[in-house]
Amino acid sequence: MGLFSSLEKLTITREGAPGEFKVLFNPEGYKESYKNNYGRLQGLHTPDRPAEFAYAAPPELTLKLIFDGTGVYDTGAAKLLNEIFKPSRYQVKKQIEDFLKLPTLIEYNTHAPSLVELSWGDLQFTGRLTKLDIQHKLFSKSGESIRAEVTATFCEDQTEKDRKGTKKNKSPDVSH
Repeated sequence: MGLFSSLEKLTITREGAPGEFKVLFNPEGYKESYKNNYGRLQGLHTPDRPAEFAYAAPPELTLKLIFDGTGVYDTGAAKLLNEIFKPSRYQVKKQIEDFLKLPTLIEYNTHAPSLVELSWGDLQFTGRLTKLDIQHKLFSKSGESIRAEVTATFCEDQTEKDRKGTKKNKSPDVSH
């Protein structure tokens, strides 16, 4: 990145569709979660049995996004021009609605929420939204939300094309 380069923003795009959502403020950080699941087949009144691996759950990505309608990020003439020509830019409700258009849109051919790609620096994650919490933090005199924190969790997933390309049909118990 050069001396006069602009700050890269977290970008969310919908798989195979035009349009993108760039966050106003980059997250402070993000959390990646990995989980293996085990089962214990045990009968009644039998001694404890060892855990047996069942499956690996897909990785999850959780991040907190800030939606702000106070205009704190604009200064001087830019703030004035945005208030005149883009008043909806300062409406937190509208910002959240614009964000939700990408990960919650139900695709007609799969009958499932859209697959989205999140990219920011070295973070490249493809998945689906599994959980979303919106916490409204600051309000105008009229009671309108002017700042909200959104905690979004995405479950890793792939396109059908990518899934077929990475399929491995080898397993120690069936490949002999």
